[in-house]
Amino acid sequence: MATRAGDESSDCSSFEDFQDQDWEDRGRRASDSSVEFVAGSDGCQSMDERAADGGEERASSPLLTTQPVAVARDHGRQPVVGGARLVADAPSPSAKSAEAKQDELPIFQERWADRESAVTDVQHWAIGINKKLVVYKKGSGGKRVVLVCPARLVKLEGAKTATIDTSVACDAQMVLLRSKAKAKAATPWFLSKGASKVDHISCGQDAGRASARVVRRLAGFAGALAADKGATKGVLQAALTADGIRMSKSAMYRAKTAVIDEDSKTYAGKFQLLQPFVDEFNEAPVNGKGEVRFDDSSRFSGLTLVFRGNCDLVMAGPQHVSFIDMAHSKSNLYRGQHFAMVGCDADNKVTVMGWGLCPIESTAEYVKHLAVMLEMEPAADGDGDLNAWLKSPDHTQFADRAKGIPMAQQMTYPSAKRMACTKHLITNARADPKVSNKFTDGMVWAIQGQMTEEGCDAAFEKLEKSSPTAATYFRNIEPDLWCLWPQVLAGRPLHGHKTNNFVESCNSWLMEARSDGPLDAADKVCAKVMSELTSRRREAKKKFDEGHTLTRFAESKYEEESIKAPLYDVQLSTDTLGYATGAQGPGAKRRTVDLANKTCSCNYWAQHKRPCRHAIAVAKKAGLIEGPAGYKSWVQMSVDEGYMMESYHKALQRASVRLVSLDELEPDGDGLPNVPVNQAGRPRKKRIRGQAEGGRPTKVYKCGKCGETGHNKRGCPNAGH
Repeated sequence: MATRAGDESSDCSSFEDFQDQDWEDRGRRASDSSVEFVAGSDGCQSMDERAADGGEERASSPLLTTQPVAVARDHGRQPVVGGARLVADAPSPSAKSAEAKQDELPIFQERWADRESAVTDVQHWAIGINKKLVVYKKGSGGKRVVLVCPARLVKLEGAKTATIDTSVACDAQMVLLRSKAKAKAATPWFLSKGASKVDHISCGQDAGRASARVVRRLAGFAGALAADKGATKGVLQAALTADGIRMSKSAMYRAKTAVIDEDSKTYAGKFQLLQPFVDEFNEAPVNGKGEVRFDDSSRFSGLTLVFRGNCDLVMAGPQHVSFIDMAHSKSNLYRGQHFAMVGCDADNKVTVMGWGLCPIESTAEYVKHLAVMLEMEPAADGDGDLNAWLKSPDHTQFADRAKGIPMAQQMTYPSAKRMACTKHLITNARADPKVSNKFTDGMVWAIQGQMTEEGCDAAFEKLEKSSPTAATYFRNIEPDLWCLWPQVLAGRPLHGHKTNNFVESCNSWLMEARSDGPLDAADKVCAKVMSELTSRRREAKKKFDEGHTLTRFAESKYEEESIKAPLYDVQLSTDTLGYATGAQGPGAKRRTVDLANKTCSCNYWAQHKRPCRHAIAVAKKAGLIEGPAGYKSWVQMSVDEGYMMESYHKALQRASVRLVSLDELEPDGDGLPNVPVNQAGRPRKKRIRGQAEGGRPTKVYKCGKCGETGHNKRGCPNAGH
């Protein structure tokens, strides 16, 4: 009975009967060319398979070569599959040399614990030598896998699986076997040296593009995703290029999804470690305060961590200013918001005071985070009362115009001053269809930075000439919410802040944590805060040991003003009162400086807590800055104490974070993943309507060469006329 191409069995003797034959008899008949072994056939067994059943000794077998046949026929006990036979012929001396060289390859010395790992590693090895292998057959009761050159396979019409193309001369294949030897039970899979053929012949194929199953097991690819679950195409492609692999974009993202899905199996169990994590965090007094929240269904609803060391560092500094915002999570597992409140230390560096997670950005969620921050008790020495600092009338907090923030601020610390981010106001104005964009950002910044109401009105007039609608838009915003002159009148120092860029930069600083689930994100935030404190502590100690009086930031700003001080003509009225006049001319301004009260009519001294160029010019004229001793005495008198290196160094010595060992945490049995909530504005709920449905009309494009519609200049039919 003839065997059709694509069949997996024939009417020859069964696999069990054929398996029991004596190897000497099989070898004798092989030399007579009466037995043909077929690649991937389930009706016969190669010599190495037989060796795998009986031990690890490699059977001496002739080299297996592919011989094309036109018609597949039954030859008594000759199993045929896919129209191709591997015929046992007596090997030539050159074939023996090639076989010996092949056996020396490292891949033939490897062993694997499971079939998937074995197949993946073999395919990856093949790609490394610019070749490619695909799985052709899995047979022998799960004891064998045959991988062949893809050029050998063809899918016939009506067939469900591919079969061997007899017209292809290439006979490359790799046969994986599973040993039954007890000594090899841990790593039973190995490559058959006799049945495998490494060299490709006249197939014209190279490695091509790797499959998602191969790539997802590579260390470089998995490492890139471990560092950032939201890794972009460029990052992942760079990791693959390092391994010499290229693949399609769709396959790359399938591999990315597979890796993330594997992580999600343990993702749910991590929620049961959140409460133990917070408990361990709270046990270290230097850490601060942490709180994790679950709803009535034991599902995760929020997390807040307050860092005592950072809060003390901000409160010890001169800037009574904070910044607050939320940012979207970048994790494929956790969909929610990352809360952050930051401040400025004495070196004007971004300092994370509090961080947390919540499902959405709303007033209720802001209140929960802020409530935890207000509940943190002062340190044992009585310093650093965060509750009093946040509720103080001197406290100013910058934020964007998110709807949830103003109400939350009013509910938690109503006496504090709320300021809007000017940069967000400009962005919102440009996005408003009613506002004409015929204005520059500089016009708006000029309005914001005016020290007097008269100057603000003059700046508004310039804006109105360029864009009346923009002037109306900004006039409708209360000046006390974003302009500087009301703060000058109220004596509220802003230290030069106009935006909430500090917290925006913090969102970028926390990008790595935003790509993880709650537990891993919390651990990474703690680690980054600890690392940042360590770095600042070392830098401050170096500056302090070198004898610097001011912090690096305060020192650089003082130098900027000091360089410009000689440009002013100074007249002294008393030892502490003088006048500094700029360049002569109609635009020259005279500034009044009172050294005793630390004031200047330019208001820079009051706003920044550092002397301006006018004050430095008057002090030099009065002889207060003479020699190192005079400079140090003047700086200590004129600059806010919070900018002193000694106090900054002292505050950093007390600030630290103790990490929680995740490996030692025991799950408490409670806690389930949160139910993802659609974020505001995503996804679009209404499709964009076409012109026929009353939507925006389609833009008509004209050719740049002939001016006609219906084509562009690249395909212009009139280009030659």
